[in-house]
Amino acid sequence: MWEPYSHAIEKKLPHVKIVVDRFHVQKNLNDALTKARREVQRQAPDEVREALKGCRWLLVRNREDLTAEQRAQLETACAACPELKTCYDLKEEFRELFALPDRATAEPALQEWQRKVKESGVKSFEPFLTTLNNWGQYILNYFDERLTSGFVEGMNNKIKLLKRIAFGFRNFDHFALRVRIECAPAGGATPLIPEEPVFISGQCPRDSHRTRRAACPRHRMRFARYQAHHRVGQRK
Repeated sequence: MWEPYSHAIEKKLPHVKIVVDRFHVQKNLNDALTKARREVQRQAPDEVREALKGCRWLLVRNREDLTAEQRAQLETACAACPELKTCYDLKEEFRELFALPDRATAEPALQEWQRKVKESGVKSFEPFLTTLNNWGQYILNYFDERLTSGFVEGMNNKIKLLKRIAFGFRNFDHFALRVRIECAPAGGATPLIPEEPVFISGQCPRDSHRTRRAACPRHRMRFARYQAHHRVGQRK
């Protein structure tokens, strides 16, 4: 949910439909809930503060994921602070919106939820309402295809891990090849080794031995055997 990014997509890919990831939206609401809890604790008397101890993560977790002991602790905290219970109930109601069957059902339900927030008078949720007003249609696009950014984020994390393991790559072709090897589907075609090593302009001259090594037929044969062994390991 970043305006310059959405404008770039609309300019370069005008035919695509932008979908705001539902989990990022929920995280924004959880952050607003955490802010509301902090404000309540700051102004609450000592006995209420004592009841709210340890409820930070219980408030943002899904209700069905709580254990019986955690539910009891959360109920105690909500009983001690009705305002916090209102915030928690609103959070759970919003999460349930994404289980609705289609956009036609979800859109009026989202509008009704926004009305409830306004009537509740919870100040900490007002920035989130602004987010919904600005990005509401992109959020509702989720119900057309049920798409999230989970796969993309997982792939990005894997690529970052490859860079950390290698302590960085000076050669982009080697980096791209490594990504293709590690991220290729099991049983797919083996990525081709570039015929000629291509280095990024401005590379340090002391890496000339890397160029000779990459061009060495013996080294290329060893790398091909490594690829074959990697594929066998994946099939197992």
